[in-house]
Amino acid sequence: MIFVMLTTRVVFSCLKNTWRFHYGRTTRRTTRVASSFLSTPYSTKCSTVENVDTLPIETKEEVSQSSTLPTTKLPGDERQAQEIIHNLSDEEKKKLKIIQYEYDLASMGPHPKIPSDVTDEMWLELLQVCENSSQRLKKLKFWYSTEKSRMADARKKERRRLLMEERRKEREEMGGVWNKILIHIRSQTMNKHYSNNLSNAILYGQHIVFDLDYDRFMKPQDIRRAAEQIQDGHGYNKVSKDPYHVVFCNARKQDQTMMQLAKYRQNQSYKSDSIEPYDLYTFTEKSYLDMYPKERIVYLSPNAPQVLKSYSNEDVYIIGAFVDQSDMKPRSYSKAKREGIRMAKLPLDQHLDWGLGNKDLTLDQMMAIMLEVKITGSWEAAFKYIPKRKLKSHRRFNQLY
Repeated sequence: MIFVMLTTRVVFSCLKNTWRFHYGRTTRRTTRVASSFLSTPYSTKCSTVENVDTLPIETKEEVSQSSTLPTTKLPGDERQAQEIIHNLSDEEKKKLKIIQYEYDLASMGPHPKIPSDVTDEMWLELLQVCENSSQRLKKLKFWYSTEKSRMADARKKERRRLLMEERRKEREEMGGVWNKILIHIRSQTMNKHYSNNLSNAILYGQHIVFDLDYDRFMKPQDIRRAAEQIQDGHGYNKVSKDPYHVVFCNARKQDQTMMQLAKYRQNQSYKSDSIEPYDLYTFTEKSYLDMYPKERIVYLSPNAPQVLKSYSNEDVYIIGAFVDQSDMKPRSYSKAKREGIRMAKLPLDQHLDWGLGNKDLTLDQMMAIMLEVKITGSWEAAFKYIPKRKLKSHRRFNQLY
């Protein structure tokens, strides 16, 4: 233990002496050079080569390689800064010369990170704001990064100008005809197109209903999932060639599902000159029984005994906005039976070899399937939106490989 302590003290003593020797040598050299530098005007030192001989021998080469200070060109603040520098006291002028000498020393490195153009206003800021050399160095590095950013922006602008000039020449060579085969379509234009389709669906499209009367059966996380799935279903409907007019029945403002949908509506990133898609849907506290004839209503439920063999454009299909993986009770079936309306389930067994899990589908999958079968009339094409992992063929393939 004593040996370790002695060894540690010897090592620290050696390091301390080395630091003192190096620091004292550097300080003496800097003081000697600075004292000689203060006797020479900064502008004369930077602009003439004859006065280099008046400096110490060890700094002749450094001063000869240093860059000259650029002349001021900007009016206003620059002119005011020139007047302030001209009226500095002798002590402040000496301090300014030391700061300028620090700038020259920093510019002599292999990769100096200092601005190439230092104005009088910047010199004045270094003199009055920065208290020590470390703060001045940080400020110079900041100005350096700002200067590099401006140069990068200027190069980018120049490249863009040259590119546009080249394209203009190509267009002139083609007889003034611009290539419009691959025209760029802006997102605002696409949103207007989608909104136009949804507007037409209000007048001429088929209605599909989301029944929001299931909040009391769902947990808060399930309500959020239901709102997310309705939002995803809106994405399918918006881009469809023949969209539905979506009607939200039993939509009470105080219900949690409506509150979640209101959050999605607030987060819509549409421009002010376009119509938000949810403004083109119908939200009502009424029941679908009060809006449509009872003989046209078909409630889609996975527990229904009847199978929806063919799609009808005259019927109004109801989708229950119910998401609860832990509650397997037939909520939608019980409600449709209690109201005495038709109910049906999708023909999954007739077209798919189901292999895993229950046959409940998400709300966005139901919307995508109904849109596809409405346009194509084919259940096989519509069931492509069902995840492959639920099919037996996919499970057999995974077992083989």
